[in-house]
Amino acid sequence: MKLSVVLAVLLGTLVVACSSATPTPNIDATIEARVGQILTKIPTETPIPTLTPVPPATAPASTSEEGLAPNFSFNLYQGEDILGSETKQLSQLRGTPVVLNFWARLCPPCWTEMPELQEFSEEFQGQIILLGIDIGQFTGLGPPRDASKLLDSMGITYPAGFTDDGDVVEQYKVLAVPTTVFIDGQGRIFQKWTGALDRGTVTRLAKAMLAQDVN
Repeated sequence: MKLSVVLAVLLGTLVVACSSATPTPNIDATIEARVGQILTKIPTETPIPTLTPVPPATAPASTSEEGLAPNFSFNLYQGEDILGSETKQLSQLRGTPVVLNFWARLCPPCWTEMPELQEFSEEFQGQIILLGIDIGQFTGLGPPRDASKLLDSMGITYPAGFTDDGDVVEQYKVLAVPTTVFIDGQGRIFQKWTGALDRGTVTRLAKAMLAQDVN
C-alpha cells in the first residue's frame, strides 16, 4: 500500500515538472533560419566556384616512337671520335646496331664486365656500337664527375657517357646495374640482360641480333 502511494506521488511530481518546463525549440527551424540569414549576405553576383578538369598527363618528350627503344640525350666522357660529337641522341645512332650498357662508377659488377666489353667492342668495331651510359646519379652509385677517371684507369676506350634524363631508368626497366640492352639497326629492342656480361654471352647475343638484321 505504502509503495503505491510513493509511486503515485513521484508520478505526479514528474508530470508537473514536465508541464512547467520551457518548451524545446525546433532545432530544424533554427538551423533553417540561420542558413537563410547567411545566404542573404552573399552578393548575388558572387560566382560559384567550379572544378576545372585536369587534362591527362602527356607522355615524356624523351619517349620515342611506338615499338622503338626509348630515345634520350646523353653527353660523352669519351668516344667523340667514334660518334662524331660530345652530345648525342640515341635515335641518331639508328642504322647501326647498338649494345647499350647501363653502369655506375660505384658498381663492382660493372668493373668486372668492362674489360670483357672492351674486347667485344674491338672485335665488332664497325658492325656494332657499344655505348656505356652512367646512371650512377639516379641510383646513388656515384655522380658523373669521377666516372671518367675509372674508365681511364681500366683502359676502357669504347664510347661512354652519362644522361641527365632520369626517365631512362623506368623506361628501360633497369632493376639493377649493370643492365645491357641490345638494340637492332632499326632501333628496336632485341634483348635485355640484367647483371654482368662475359665475353661469350655478349658475343652470342650480338651475333643473334646481327643475324636478325640480315634476315
